[in-house]
Amino acid sequence: MPKASLRKQRRRATAWLSALTVGLLAIILTGGVANEYLMPGRLASQHANLTDCQSCHANVKPRKLGWLHGLAENAGGAKESAALCTACHDVGPQLFSPHTAPVAQLAEMTRLRMANVEDGEGRLWVNRLKFAFPNASKSGGSSEIFCATCHQEHKGSFGNLTEVSNDRCQTCHAGKFGRFEASHPAFVNYPFARRTPIIFDHQSHFGKHFPDVGARPGESANVPEMCETCHVPDGNGRYMSERSFDDMCAGCHSGDILGQTLASGPKGTNFLSVPGLDVETLRERGIDIGAWPDFSEADITPFMRSLLASVLDGRDIAAEVSGLDLLDLRDADAADLEKVETLAWAVKRLLLDIERDGLPAAMGAGAPARENMAEHRQMALMVGVMSHDVISAANREWLPDLEQDLDRHDAGMATRSFEELQAQQEDNSTRVPEDPPQDDAAALAADGVDGDGLILDGEASETGGLILDEGSPAEETGADALLNAPAGETDPSEGADILAGDDSLAEGDILGDDDSGEPSDMDALLSAPAGVSDGDDGGGLLVEEDSPAGDDTGGGLILAEDEPAGLEDLLGEGASGESGQETSATLGEQQEEQRFDPEDWAVFGGWYRQDYTIRYRPTGHEDPFLKTWLDYSSRASTPQEETLRLPVFEALSDPGAVGRCMKCHSVDTDGKARSVRWQPFDPASVDSRFTRFSHDPHISAVGEKGCASCHALSTGADTFLKSYEQGNPEIHSPNFSPLDKATCSGCHTEKAAGEECTLCHQYHTQGISLPLVQTELPK
Repeated sequence: MPKASLRKQRRRATAWLSALTVGLLAIILTGGVANEYLMPGRLASQHANLTDCQSCHANVKPRKLGWLHGLAENAGGAKESAALCTACHDVGPQLFSPHTAPVAQLAEMTRLRMANVEDGEGRLWVNRLKFAFPNASKSGGSSEIFCATCHQEHKGSFGNLTEVSNDRCQTCHAGKFGRFEASHPAFVNYPFARRTPIIFDHQSHFGKHFPDVGARPGESANVPEMCETCHVPDGNGRYMSERSFDDMCAGCHSGDILGQTLASGPKGTNFLSVPGLDVETLRERGIDIGAWPDFSEADITPFMRSLLASVLDGRDIAAEVSGLDLLDLRDADAADLEKVETLAWAVKRLLLDIERDGLPAAMGAGAPARENMAEHRQMALMVGVMSHDVISAANREWLPDLEQDLDRHDAGMATRSFEELQAQQEDNSTRVPEDPPQDDAAALAADGVDGDGLILDGEASETGGLILDEGSPAEETGADALLNAPAGETDPSEGADILAGDDSLAEGDILGDDDSGEPSDMDALLSAPAGVSDGDDGGGLLVEEDSPAGDDTGGGLILAEDEPAGLEDLLGEGASGESGQETSATLGEQQEEQRFDPEDWAVFGGWYRQDYTIRYRPTGHEDPFLKTWLDYSSRASTPQEETLRLPVFEALSDPGAVGRCMKCHSVDTDGKARSVRWQPFDPASVDSRFTRFSHDPHISAVGEKGCASCHALSTGADTFLKSYEQGNPEIHSPNFSPLDKATCSGCHTEKAAGEECTLCHQYHTQGISLPLVQTELPK
């Protein structure tokens, strides 16, 4: 048998070895350990639970040689593979746009950047070779970038999936950035994009308010000494947050909220009222509004305006009478008086409806739904949990015949008070007037007295009597003498004067002297100085000292503390004794009742009645009643709602309104929509941010200047508060100067703190979140 040559044996051995190798490879590649041998590297620890290639690579089939099928099926399935990533990672609605940001925003940013960049600048050929896909420098963000472009896997368990080199970033960007200090664009108004929600003027507090408060005795503790007194790092140290109102502001501003600093006006918000009307004119014109308080001067509150419109099926009666002076309707015409009558009955019906059905029903709210507790709580806060006694007591006091008046009015009948008024007017018109009683002097004048009498009808007496009407002799009369003579002195030859001491004065003259010719007690009384009296004549009118009761001639004290014997007290009893004690007790009770102040009674907040108005006094900071009404009145879905709610919002948002809410909380406007900014700015709430900054590593590195190293007060005019006089939050005037790039470049160099793009910039501007795994309840 021929023996194979050595060359032939080698060929045979090579063939067998090749067949064995192919067989072993086939066994390996078709077996369960194929993936382990073919994997280019271990996965990062975050993806260690992924054991199948098809979890991340599209078109790979979960069968033997499936990886080979995937390569042949679609070698360029980057988008399909990226879609597998978004099954676990939520990056927002713009899945594959650059920075996962809106394309329109990127287009505008690209336009602004390209205006200052020459064509091809920054597009080095090295970067083109290294990162050929994608080319987005001219596309304005319309190109798509997939996950694997920046996130590289299979670098081991400790591989950094978020690490992106500067070269990779500059492949897409229109302009090339070299060193941070040399070529990075300058900061523009960083970090101020809008005004702060809380109106806190640092300049005025540092320069005026804090020194003034610190100078007051016992109030130095209310003045902060450090920035950290008000600002503290948040939980992860990234942003600075503000302490609460109680910790920072209550020491100085609690009085503003509780009404303690109000110099005048009510300390509560006017909610319901019985408006003041010219009741007298309405009665004279024959207009029946039933019982109505005569002395009310209350206005129609903004809350009442909205509630009255609901009573009148949308009719804004408060606006219709706004041009009238409701307290003076003498010049009002019939049409205006008809509107006032409608207003009065609408007020009565509203107050009775509130007493019967409650304030929520008057506001149009139905029964609360069990499944919607949010609306239930909102309505409870809007009514301030008003008790039934508040409105019922007001109705009984201000409108005692409320229910009967409305029943009669609805039946077309006159009210009881109006019928009584008409009956009284008819009685007065039919009554025959009686002659007034005449005293002795008037009777004498009517009969014509001859002598030194008082003439009332124009005829002078023979002796020169006083003429009060008409006619005068040519020579000086007694009246002339009375006016021309010195006080207490007359010329006897000229006739009788009513205050003279002549014997010829009529005997019945009440001011005449006695027959002795001595000055009378009354002369002494009139001629004595105020508060001085003679012990013989009974003293002066207003003397408070004890004095004798007087002699038979009269002249006793009228208003003295100890009255003359036999003279009864003007009130019916003597100045002393049991009746006097009872009178003093009654006055004391009246004074005690007068000292009651409803506002002092409601010092801790809540409802109270005063001046024909039901008022609500805030309970403190973040009062739920005021806050809920401000939020409610700031929104309107129809023009009519806007008309009725806007006055409420304007009344509550006035900087001097009760509670002073808008003294610190700003109001943003977007067209007619308004939004009250109740909370301080929360940096973490910004969901579209290209930059990122953490205070934690910087706080200990800023040196002795501390916060002032980066946050320096503006040196120009303080126009901070001026920017809050309008509603656009993007128009602002910060208290602090914007940050300059030089503030950062001192530390951020290649050899120091670093100057990588991703150190300060984040790619995913919308953030990344992991969806919650949906778990079914156990059966």
